Amino acid sequence: MTPGIKKWILKPLMIVLVSVVLLIGIGVVLLYAEHDRIVNMALTKLNKQFHGELTIETTSISLFKHFPSIGVALHGATLYGDKSRSGEPIFKVEKLYVGVSIPDLLDEKYNVRRLSLHNGTINLVKETDGTINLLEAFNVHSDTANATGAKDSTYDIDLQKVSFKGLNLSYLDRSSGQHYRTNIEELTSHFQSDSAKMSVLLDSKMELDWTSPKDTSLFRHKKFTIDIDANYEFETSLLHIPSGSLTLDEATFVVSGSANIAKESVLDLRIQGDKPDLSLITAFLPADVKAQLAPFTYDGHIYFDAMVRGRVAHDQMPLIEVDFGCEDAWFLNTTKSLTSSGSKDIILMEVSTPFILPNCTSPM
Repeated sequence: MTPGIKKWILKPLMIVLVSVVLLIGIGVVLLYAEHDRIVNMALTKLNKQFHGELTIETTSISLFKHFPSIGVALHGATLYGDKSRSGEPIFKVEKLYVGVSIPDLLDEKYNVRRLSLHNGTINLVKETDGTINLLEAFNVHSDTANATGAKDSTYDIDLQKVSFKGLNLSYLDRSSGQHYRTNIEELTSHFQSDSAKMSVLLDSKMELDWTSPKDTSLFRHKKFTIDIDANYEFETSLLHIPSGSLTLDEATFVVSGSANIAKESVLDLRIQGDKPDLSLITAFLPADVKAQLAPFTYDGHIYFDAMVRGRVAHDQMPLIEVDFGCEDAWFLNTTKSLTSSGSKDIILMEVSTPFILPNCTSPM
């Protein structure tokens, strides 16, 4: 290749390369300089579409942490149920992190790919009519939907990763009075989807409280972890759980099966105890009962195998079959004096308790 031809080829390539680098550099400078204005413009557009109102204090961006996505941190983020901003916020967090792709952002399409909430509170409420305050807050106004129906959507959710850290989450069911509270130390969920299904990988560490109008002591400050791999089919609304585990304090349970979560939920799940020891019992004991067992040393083989099948509705429970029991279990009171035979009192146990809860409807 002659020097003239090389120069003729390389010169345009260098011009293109320099132009691309220059444009990227200008874009980076503009994003850093104008990110507050850009984020506030996007937030204004989003709030116009929703019933709820999202407010923030300050913003910051990270261009390279999750490249090619841009990380936008909304500091002091608060979500209210309506435009009046009255009542208790649905959530209030120190930082709400949103990841969007650079091409989507330049095209004014705010497709959320990553979502992270750090240090704050989330208050979820299921009303007596079945509506949930968080979903209602993010409902799109009908007039906004009609006005934007002919144009490309400026807002979409295409989540690939969700994470929570340092959150206090509360869920209240007003119909039953059940109240769940959890302190989420860390929860991470990864999503991968195509036109037919979505794969979900969930891993979490949290502390669980469960109170009801009748009982306020069974689940208090229980260490709870979830590790589940699941697939959700869009057409059938079927959630497959090929493998998963739930850990409550020291007790671990293996979960598998499926759940149809369409208009009427239908379960087909199997839950098995994963540890052959008494932790499967002690994990469910209240703290005061555990304190009474402190003088005892105990051990044994515990088995737990449960099947849950059938429809779940407001007035109907699914069929629950449980095979539960213990073998070669013993309790030793370590505080008692030695008997005349030179040994302490030992209580031996062997129990087998299969039982079935049939499909039933609650009285009206």
